[in-house]
Amino acid sequence: MKNRRTIAVLLTGLAILIFAAPVFAAKTTVTGKVSKDMTLQAQDGTVYDIAHDDMGDTVMVYAGKTVQITGKVKIKDDKKILYVDEFKVLN
Repeated sequence: MKNRRTIAVLLTGLAILIFAAPVFAAKTTVTGKVSKDMTLQAQDGTVYDIAHDDMGDTVMVYAGKTVQITGKVKIKDDKKILYVDEFKVLN
């Protein structure tokens, strides 16, 4: 009986870790050029959709400029969506 309880607790903890992993996405820093179509063309050629939120809208003021963005990247419908936590304009 005690072994079953221990196994159940371990399996529950493992399930929580597996399903909660996307919530704890690591921050990343990306440098690239902001486009008018709400995307960022990174220096390595990767294209990110900039999330439509307050910070993303603020970044869009700098369309045509090179920026450095720190935030989280989530994949949705095979697109990389960049959620901006902070940014700075480089030129």
